[in-house]
Amino acid sequence: MINSLDDPYSNYFSKEEMDSFKEDLEGKYVGIGAVIQKNSNEYLLVVSSIYDTPAFLAGIKAKDRILSIDGESTLNLTFKECVERLNGKNGSLVKLVVYDENTNKSKKIDLKRTLIQLKYVKSKLLKDSIGYLRLTQFGENIYEDLSTELKESFLI
Repeated sequence: MINSLDDPYSNYFSKEEMDSFKEDLEGKYVGIGAVIQKNSNEYLLVVSSIYDTPAFLAGIKAKDRILSIDGESTLNLTFKECVERLNGKNGSLVKLVVYDENTNKSKKIDLKRTLIQLKYVKSKLLKDSIGYLRLTQFGENIYEDLSTELKESFLI
């Protein structure tokens, strides 16, 4: 039925997918603070670590591979299963084995999950008093975040 709409922006969400979508819109979740990608028959890939989150503070960076989560290999897990294992209760511990492509070494890292508050509005002041605002994604609090950023960064 959705495909018959011929609209690339129309989707059907299962309950789990809708819950995840709501988290994205709200901009907060409990986890380690890493943007990840998963292809079948490959280990979990870190796309980036979000600034000042447990993953970032532990030195996990882009192109690192998460080989295991709490002792379970990520090789045959789905993306959803990896996300479920990385997210959890605030303050709970997750044990990772991370492969660093630059050093060709694996290391064990224990992280405490924390509330991750995503920031969808970024700004900086350029030359000649020109302000630059960037929206990284639309979400529930964009208007408030944009207003706050304008006031704090550009003294409006």
